[in-house]
Amino acid sequence: TYGQTGSGKTYSMFGGDSNLPQLPRTDPDDNLSRGLIPRSLELIFLRLAEKTAGGCTVVCKATLIEIYNEQVIDLLGSEARPLQLRENPLTGNVFVEGARVVNVGNVHDT
Repeated sequence: TYGQTGSGKTYSMFGGDSNLPQLPRTDPDDNLSRGLIPRSLELIFLRLAEKTAGGCTVVCKATLIEIYNEQVIDLLGSEARPLQLRENPLTGNVFVEGARVVNVGNVHDT
């Protein structure tokens, strides 16, 4: 998301009263305040559960980065040093070099 300070970027992405998602939310009224990330993760893991029920094996990995003032920061890493965006010359995939990657098995791991 992009916008000036206080414009609601964190709320739009995470929702709720805090900067971090609290998943899953059991209060139906609270579902209205869920942000884009919690909603997306719930849908992703719902679809993955459908696939794995059919015998598929799935490995899911995640990173969480912030780009602020043109600096890439790893929000899961222990160091607050800027990282670099890179492109794999063979596949064209863009990735953050040095970002912490964690295995996630369900929505609670996020």
